[in-house]
Amino acid sequence: TLFRSNPDSDLVAGARRALREIVAAQPDLMVINGDLVDEASPADFELAKRILDEELAGASFPWYYVPGNHEIMGGSIENFTSVFGPNYRTFDQGDTRFVLLDTSTGSLSSSFAQLEMLESALEGAESDPAVTGVVVLQHLPIDDPLPTKASQLSNRLDATMLRDWLETFRAESGKSAALV
Repeated sequence: TLFRSNPDSDLVAGARRALREIVAAQPDLMVINGDLVDEASPADFELAKRILDEELAGASFPWYYVPGNHEIMGGSIENFTSVFGPNYRTFDQGDTRFVLLDTSTGSLSSSFAQLEMLESALEGAESDPAVTGVVVLQHLPIDDPLPTKASQLSNRLDATMLRDWLETFRAESGKSAALV
């Protein structure tokens, strides 16, 4: 998590080091899976964007940013989208379909358009012979193994639906499915 109150903090220095290591490793793509900022203030997003622009300037790979709960902490998702673009999306990288979902509210169904995109992405991947698998990325997991269950989708119907959709996709298509 980056803090706008101290752009020269150890946390920011650590994030910069990590980004440099990622660039040096030359991955096929990078996904920031939420909670890069501490709160949803425009200043936090401006700092995050500046650091990402500076550290990824020479990167030869695409990168994406999925919002977590801190990306709406004390603000709206519009503060995120005004700087980083869509809060959910799908794209193909090689033979893999990636689906990036916004779980910042603890729910997937807070956006019907997001559910439609997910369903369409899975249906399209199932019928597309060029796609061998699907990777879904979202900040909150379906289940939190800790007793508090504090870090999981709070909408349990969404959790069940996502599990069912991915299991059905895998069973009917014979293609791989992963949730990160």
